Amino acid sequence: MPPPRIHILGAGAIGLLHTHILAQHNVPTTLLLRPATLQSFLKAGSIIRVHDAADDSTVEHTGIQAEDVAANGKEGKGGIDCLLVCTKAGDTHAAVQSIRHRLIRPRSISHPAIIILLQNGVLALHPTIQSLFPPTSHGGPVVFAGSTTHGAWMRDRFNVVWAGRGGTCFGPISGSPASISDTTGGILTTLNRAGLEYQPPDALLPTLLLKLVTNACLNPITALLGLPNGCVLTPLGRGLITQICTELASLLPHLHAPASQKWSAEMLTDYVCGVADATKGNRNSMLVDVERGGCTEVDFILGYCVTKGEEYGVQTPVLRALWDLVRLKSGDVGV
Repeated sequence: MPPPRIHILGAGAIGLLHTHILAQHNVPTTLLLRPATLQSFLKAGSIIRVHDAADDSTVEHTGIQAEDVAANGKEGKGGIDCLLVCTKAGDTHAAVQSIRHRLIRPRSISHPAIIILLQNGVLALHPTIQSLFPPTSHGGPVVFAGSTTHGAWMRDRFNVVWAGRGGTCFGPISGSPASISDTTGGILTTLNRAGLEYQPPDALLPTLLLKLVTNACLNPITALLGLPNGCVLTPLGRGLITQICTELASLLPHLHAPASQKWSAEMLTDYVCGVADATKGNRNSMLVDVERGGCTEVDFILGYCVTKGEEYGVQTPVLRALWDLVRLKSGDVGV
C-alpha cells in the first residue's frame, strides 16, 4: 500500500521545508496555494529548492504537486487524509474553513482525517480550529497541535534556507490518545518515519508551553528593538525576561501543564536565555513581520497569555504592556 498523501497549507519557509523533508522520505505531498501563488509556482516549473546550511548543499525538488486552495469544491478535488497547516496564525481559521468539506470523512472511510497545526500561538489557535468540527458532526478530523524547532527562512520565492536542524513533534493537547494510532490509516506511522514525531499530551505539552514562553519573551522584545535574539543577552535584557517569566510561571499551571511539571521564574529565564544564546543571530518571525509592515502573531501569543491571566486571576502587567506596544508598533491597534 502506498503511503498516504500529505497536504501542506502554507508555502512559507516552514511549509516548504516540511515538503522537502517529506519528499526525502518518499512521502507524496501536495501544496495548497492561493491562486496567485500557484500561478507563480507553475511558472517557476513547480520546483522548490532547499539549501542546507549544515553541509552547504542544495536540493532541488521538481514536479511538486500543487492545487489552488480557492478552487476546492469547484473542480471535484478529493478528500484530504492529513493536512499540515503552516500558515500564519491569523490566516489559519479562514484557510482551514475554506477546505473544511475536504476534511470530513464519509461513512465508508473508517479512519478520520488529521490536521496538524504548526504555527506560533498554537495553544490559542487549537480550540478555534477544533470548533470548525463539532463533536456531534460525523466524520470530523482529529486536530493535533504541533511544534517545530527547525530553523528556516526564505531566500526568495520557493527557495528556502534550512538554517538549523531541529525536530517536529505533534499530538493531542488533552484526552486519551490510546486508540488514535489504530484509526488513522497509517498516517502516524508515515509521519514518524519521516521524522515528524507523534507524542501523547504529557510529552507534548511541556514542549508547547516552553515554546509559548520563548515566543512571549524573545519575539516582542526583538520586534520592538529591531534586533536579533541575542539582544536580550545583557543584564538589562535578562532582567526584563525574568519579569515576563515571573508572570508566566504563575500562569502555566492553568494552561494544560501536567501536574508533575513545575517551572520557576528562574528556570524559565535560564531556558529562554539559553535559546537566545543558541539563536543569537536569528531574526524571529515577529520582528520580520513588523519590519515588513504585516500582521503579527502577537494576539495568539501575548494576547492569549493576558486573556488566560484574566480568566484565572493571574496578574500579567508586563505581558499586557508588551502586547500593547507590539500592536502599536505594527499598527494593529484594534478598535
